[in-house]
Amino acid sequence: MNACKFCKQIGNLAEIMQTEGNGVEAATLNCNCHEARQYQARSENIRRLGEALEEFKEYSSTHNIKLEKSAVQMLSTIGAAVIDRQVCKNSMTFGRVSIGFALSGKGNLLITFKYAEAQKFEI
Repeated sequence: MNACKFCKQIGNLAEIMQTEGNGVEAATLNCNCHEARQYQARSENIRRLGEALEEFKEYSSTHNIKLEKSAVQMLSTIGAAVIDRQVCKNSMTFGRVSIGFALSGKGNLLITFKYAEAQKFEI
């Protein structure tokens, strides 16, 4: 049955037919109950996190730093943990590039990319 996974309200058939994926997911993404709206916001934040991590991969490659698939998956997991408020903030460094995750005062995910080039001389 094509019903919201939270309130079990049956979704609008026309909207569900236009949405790819399974009916329960489509009904949940189109429902207006409180839990569904939270789920929709989280889904959107996870999608945007994925886009930001793709940008980070490109940013890193322009600085000759190759990120392995496992590193990107780990960053995705950490970003999701911050979105879910399991972690307040986190940062990691890959070579000369670092990425930080934190929540803003409004509850939005902030992602910071930093590139540091340093030189060290020993005489």
